[in-house]
Amino acid sequence: MTENQIEQLAIDLLKQQGFVYLNGTDIAPDSSRSERSSFEEVLLKERIAEAVKRINPTVPPAAQE
Repeated sequence: MTENQIEQLAIDLLKQQGFVYLNGTDIAPDSSRSERSSFEEVLLKERIAEAVKRINPTVPPAAQE
């Protein structure tokens, strides 16, 4: 099995669990759908904040931060 096949298998398994797959170039800093200011920015902070709010709706906003 090649590295590419393993990666594709992992992507397919995550998609089956409801995750949305986006290619890294689609959200790159220079793309039209950029979600980070540079490649050094590893965490997608807006996505994390949205997930925290969705998973913990009864937690006060200050605690979510």
